[in-house]
Amino acid sequence: LRQAEGGVPVAELCREHGMSSASLYKWRAKYGGMDASLISQMKAIEDENRRLKRMYADLSMRAIERESILLMLCAGISVIAPNWNHEKVTSSALDATFGAAIQFFR
Repeated sequence: LRQAEGGVPVAELCREHGMSSASLYKWRAKYGGMDASLISQMKAIEDENRRLKRMYADLSMRAIERESILLMLCAGISVIAPNWNHEKVTSSALDATFGAAIQFFR
């Protein structure tokens, strides 16, 4: 990017570095005008954002799984819960896990 800003033709830069001009223009749009410290900060924030999104997705899936199990048990369907060592879920296990929430459905 610095070379392109310095006046080196884009075609020459792309040929020299073995990249497409589209990649150079994407990088220019994303990183143009930033110095190395800002780029590293931005990448760290992107990594943190990626980690938090993955964490949120995992927690959402667990909540959906538990809600599904709860609804099936309330409907009288026999359930083997994946996180409970494949033991059949009993009413007492349900009360211990979900507490007052199960009272709402009963």
